[in-house]
Amino acid sequence: MPRLGVWIGASTADICVRLAAQMLATVVIARLLPAEDFGLAMLALSVAALLGAFIGLPFEEALAQRKRISTGHLGTALFSSLALAVVALVIVIAISAPLGHWIGAPGLAIWLPLSTAFLLAQGPGSITRALARRQRNFVELAVCQSLSVIIATVVAIALAYAGSGVLALVLQRMLPIALYPVLGAIVAIVRGRSPMVAPIFVRARFDEMFRFSWLYFGNTAVHYAIPAAMTFLVNMLFGTRVLGQLNIAMRLAEPVRQGVQGVGHNLVFSLLTKLRAEPRFLVREAIEVSTRVASIAVPSFLGLAVVAPFVLPILAGPGWDDAVPLAQAFCLVAAINAPFLYIFSGFSALGRPEYELTSCILALLAMVGLLLLAAELGSTRGIGVAVIGTEIVLNGTGLIFVATYLGAEIREPLFRILRIWLASGVMTLALAGATPKIEMLGTPIPALIAIVIGGVLLYPPLLFVFCRPCFEFLEAMVLRRKGFAS
Repeated sequence: MPRLGVWIGASTADICVRLAAQMLATVVIARLLPAEDFGLAMLALSVAALLGAFIGLPFEEALAQRKRISTGHLGTALFSSLALAVVALVIVIAISAPLGHWIGAPGLAIWLPLSTAFLLAQGPGSITRALARRQRNFVELAVCQSLSVIIATVVAIALAYAGSGVLALVLQRMLPIALYPVLGAIVAIVRGRSPMVAPIFVRARFDEMFRFSWLYFGNTAVHYAIPAAMTFLVNMLFGTRVLGQLNIAMRLAEPVRQGVQGVGHNLVFSLLTKLRAEPRFLVREAIEVSTRVASIAVPSFLGLAVVAPFVLPILAGPGWDDAVPLAQAFCLVAAINAPFLYIFSGFSALGRPEYELTSCILALLAMVGLLLLAAELGSTRGIGVAVIGTEIVLNGTGLIFVATYLGAEIREPLFRILRIWLASGVMTLALAGATPKIEMLGTPIPALIAIVIGGVLLYPPLLFVFCRPCFEFLEAMVLRRKGFAS
């Protein structure tokens, strides 16, 4: 499948470019700003992310998921998303000042409305992305996403040097939302396509999207409420400085996880939608993708947890030592979540977002309970335990729904994932045991290189021993350049 190879190549390049830009911004900005600025920006951005998910994602998924769409569907989706954005901005302007006063962050009165204003572009961006996914223009999608992040990174770094720290952090995250539909329109004009659609409301088209959209709307609301609730609870229970440490900790694994998942979801969703007529086969293919991703993602993120004490000082500079255990917790979260995301992609392609909604509700309850317990014990490390426990509940519930389709057939792919974890765990323990001796190398970069080389050398033979089919998949992918279709 040569075309699939081009899509994967373009998407991989997009991930690498965006990750490099985000890392560069972190390297510069973390050395210029105090933890409190990162905490304040995280408060504003978590609310904006939650609102943005309401405004764009349900319509994007509904448009991408439907067999056929018309300009009426597009115009209705745009009208609805713009209306929601305006309502969200009005509400935020009204509540941001009292909310900031209540949680002890008065700066929220400025930064939350500013962040929310960018969401007026969320609807056009979501429609542009949905059309790219339907038409499988993944190369155009990758180029526009990469360019938007590069431009935002340059602007953020310039503002940080100028002394506008929180503004730099806000624009680093929100400016790409406004840039993406603009770049998409430019590409459409160059390609001779219409660059935009008029916002209209057609009740019949709205009703056709409503069943999927309202379930996905609820699912998205709870899914994005998890990090938003975590942000506000950490700020209220542990303070803005600890929240700033959490922000830096998330910058180690989360950009990689989100980049891989965002691109992977689009590709896998596009392939799985062809199987909607055979739900059992679709779900089986989704968990097969999860198994294959696990063979790469689990050792990668567990290895990243081992090198976190070396990488974080390089990334963020001195003064962020308290973020290291939190960063390791998020690496473990990514190792759990990155593969299992694709079972939820399968449910979305199947038109059953209620499965993810149920999983997210249970995960949100678990996260709140675990954070309150951590505060009661007075342990900041309990924050890491809370996010790991949340992820276990989320994905464990998703697997229960998979089992309702596959029955006992689920045991075989799950057993393969377990064997991947065993191989990755042995590798991680070996690297962690060797770390004290590696630290004798002195400076962090040689130690980091030594650990990475050790992991690359250890993992393949361990995978060969614990999971021969998984090893053969990796061998095929590396040596014969076969992808998910192999």
